[in-house]
Amino acid sequence: MWKQANLSTDSANHGKFVGRKLKSLTIIALLLISASIILVKPGLTQGELATIKVDPYPVGRRLDIIDVPLRIYNANYTEGTDLYSWQVDFYYLPSILELNQTSFITWGTFMDGPRITETGRLMYDAPAGQRVVNVTDGSKYQAGYVVLVKDDLHQETNSVSSVIGNKITLATNLVNSYTVAANAGCYPDPATTTSVSYDKTIGNVLVGITTQGPAPGATGNGLLATLKFRVKTATTTLLNITSDYTIIRNVIGETLGDEPGEINKGNGYFVSMQAYDTMPNGLIDVYDLYTLGKNWAKCPQQHKVPTTVPSGTWITPTNAYMTDDLRAYADDNALQVYGGFGFTTALWSGVSKVEIGVERRAASLGGTLDDTIKIEVSNNAGGTWSATSASEVVSYTSDKFTWFDFTAAYAWTPAGVTSIAVRISYVRGSGVEDRMQVDWVTVRVTPTPTSASKYADVNADSIVNTPDLAQLAPQYGTNYLP
Repeated sequence: MWKQANLSTDSANHGKFVGRKLKSLTIIALLLISASIILVKPGLTQGELATIKVDPYPVGRRLDIIDVPLRIYNANYTEGTDLYSWQVDFYYLPSILELNQTSFITWGTFMDGPRITETGRLMYDAPAGQRVVNVTDGSKYQAGYVVLVKDDLHQETNSVSSVIGNKITLATNLVNSYTVAANAGCYPDPATTTSVSYDKTIGNVLVGITTQGPAPGATGNGLLATLKFRVKTATTTLLNITSDYTIIRNVIGETLGDEPGEINKGNGYFVSMQAYDTMPNGLIDVYDLYTLGKNWAKCPQQHKVPTTVPSGTWITPTNAYMTDDLRAYADDNALQVYGGFGFTTALWSGVSKVEIGVERRAASLGGTLDDTIKIEVSNNAGGTWSATSASEVVSYTSDKFTWFDFTAAYAWTPAGVTSIAVRISYVRGSGVEDRMQVDWVTVRVTPTPTSASKYADVNADSIVNTPDLAQLAPQYGTNYLP
């Protein structure tokens, strides 16, 4: 029995990768079958050859997970393009796409199922209650094969107990009677093995499936496999099935693809969906307005203000609870912790963004306005503090409000959001001290968008609201995808 070697995962350089592919192709050997079997029909035209291609051209946005199907068309037993085994050498641009690391391949069903060809047609009637059937070509069977026995009236599954010439002995007696007049047949359903190897650095995946034993190849059109990618950059890129190492083998031992022009290979493109096509269907139309409308206000940001001052030495610290020109202040190096923000995160799937807003100013006491305000964040109510902080020299005496982005401070979770604490520090500069004043401290958190609202979030700020409509509306009825 011939079996394809399983390829191991590899992240070596291109030269080593190709070297192992050559080795794997050497390992892939086919049991030579008697020359008396019908040979490949000579003079095949291009239209009669099997085609492997990326189909359809996938569409997605940045950070989307997209499916890239590999399909085959026109596999034909009569023409000698049926699939006993296949291997596809697939390239992509790693700066634009990356393999989804948790599960990047799903095998198609094209190679699964009974191989219904002339080799399985019954030579004699097979009555119910017996275990023997006589087929056209018993060399395509072996013990252990699952088989489908069927004619125009009945069908059942069984398995092969033994093979002698064209006589197949089944494991159990037939339930129904099958006649040659009703197009009876006994068709093998062999097991298969899969192989996969990839190199993320150069953007290459080598995948394949091999039939175990001498059964006929699969025929017709079908899905070979689906590769799953994450979109890194919003642009276009070729999804390329190369000539090298993309091969199919048919039941008689011919390797198609080892000579130029033996297999048609259809390459595709990843197309970045324009953000305002929310359906998405390639057209900016009423359906996009509907998608946006039904998701209006999905994943809204939550703004919260502190309700506690767990520790610190600032004067009147609770004055920072609201923007009302009543200020918390410090006259020298001092810090103040704010907590009790009270986020409600029970329905969140994750956290997209965390920002801390501070309204502040300096009040001169006769010194140089070069004192610094430092802002820090904790995700465990002040037990520990992130190394990520924001600092600014406050050299102005009018109120200034700024959102400081602390998304990178932690791998934020909904639980961490419920325990946010903020620490404000006054760091004295040179010379005579001045007074640091804070009118307002607030935290703004944006949940991860739900899948239902992803495409409705036109401007990708994780909330579906008026700015999304403002971006979509001018494009209404005017744009198609490339």
